[in-house]
Amino acid sequence: MKNRKKTGEQPTDELTAARRRDTGPGKPAIRHKKTKGVPGILHDVYREIFDKANDAFFIHDAKTGDILDVNEKTCEMSGRTREEVTGKLSISAISADIPPYTQKEVLEWIRKASHDGPQLFEWQARHKDGTVFWVEVNLKQARIGNKDRILSVVRDITERKAMEEELKKHRDHLDALVAERTAQLRQEIVKRKKTEEQYRALLESIEEWVWETDADFIHTYVSPRVYNVLGYKPEELIGKRPTEIMPAEEVKRIAPLVKKVFSRKKPFVSFSNKCLHKNGHMIFLEINGFPFFDQDGKLLGYRGSGHDITKQKKMLDALKEHEKELTMKSRTLGEVNTALRVMLKQREEDRKELEEQFVSNIREMILLHVNKIQKGHLDPAQRAYLDVIQTNLKEIMSPYLNTIRQFNLTPREIEVASLIRNGKTTKEIAEIMGVATSAIDSHRNNIRYKLALNNRKVNLRSYLLSLR
Repeated sequence: MKNRKKTGEQPTDELTAARRRDTGPGKPAIRHKKTKGVPGILHDVYREIFDKANDAFFIHDAKTGDILDVNEKTCEMSGRTREEVTGKLSISAISADIPPYTQKEVLEWIRKASHDGPQLFEWQARHKDGTVFWVEVNLKQARIGNKDRILSVVRDITERKAMEEELKKHRDHLDALVAERTAQLRQEIVKRKKTEEQYRALLESIEEWVWETDADFIHTYVSPRVYNVLGYKPEELIGKRPTEIMPAEEVKRIAPLVKKVFSRKKPFVSFSNKCLHKNGHMIFLEINGFPFFDQDGKLLGYRGSGHDITKQKKMLDALKEHEKELTMKSRTLGEVNTALRVMLKQREEDRKELEEQFVSNIREMILLHVNKIQKGHLDPAQRAYLDVIQTNLKEIMSPYLNTIRQFNLTPREIEVASLIRNGKTTKEIAEIMGVATSAIDSHRNNIRYKLALNNRKVNLRSYLLSLR
């Protein structure tokens, strides 16, 4: 940016020429008020108007964009004196100086104003304290001092931009709300349509039919499923009362019940009645109904459903007959059961007597001789087998054998379990049974598995001793 002459120097030729034209021959001499440090280029009257304007005024060199003069509003808006602004500062110094608010862009605007006519645009200016604010700039070419100049009218629009931004936020928020609500409505419409389709499909698929009546109990709607039950199409029943397809005796039976329900305006559930099918045969029905009202609580009618219970009714009647037969048979069975209980009791007493006799015989007729043999001279194998015989006889007389058999052990496993229970080691059991110790280990593992001890830290012999 070109520097202007220092304060106190004479005006440039251009400004002098402008002043001379204003005071030439035949024109009254008008004194110009000089701006401190910068030669004045406007008539005193125009200068007064120039300085008192509510908008900031800049006069630029049309070629270089240099600031030649400004008014008082410019100084107030920028926080600088006229001397600071004119001839010393580039336009970028009083602008945000970030794209697109730089020296390069403003020179392009000045070029457009020179060649294409007036230009109006928004700009970001910078106050002396560094505050950036919005302005509206109106550039227009003008002849001043017989020179092409660019007159710039600048208006602070910070508040307007703030309002616009706030308005935009509100508009965006409103657009978002409208979009959200629109989406919700669309979803609701789709959901409602889907629900209606599901409801219609449900009505057509369930065995029951759905109905609606007015306050006089005259059908206003009947679903198509009624045809499968009563043989009537919906349009054949709409406008009729349900009693019009009932036998006379059934109408007489339910009349007081219907009157009672309607007087209370309450729901009714599982109301059974008989109707005539279109072809004449009898149908048993079960009906459910619920009243509905207007906003003032006035009864508008009933809505409900009905289904065919003819098969269930026949089955129920058959069950009642069967129940009578069973009652008679149960009396006979009671007498038979009494006799069987007497027989079972006698059998249990006989079993206990036989067990006691069997145990007594083993003790007196077998164990007695086994004890005598043990006192003789026996080799280790004979003595071991004799011990096993004695142990097993004792087990027979105890409930242990019956208990151990419940675990589905093989005879060999029962034999190994008995020896373990008697305190024999794996090696001793292997010698007694004449097998390898690995075979005994395998039997022990199988026994632990069948007794559910494979994953438990429980001594096998202690567990076997606990069995009774």
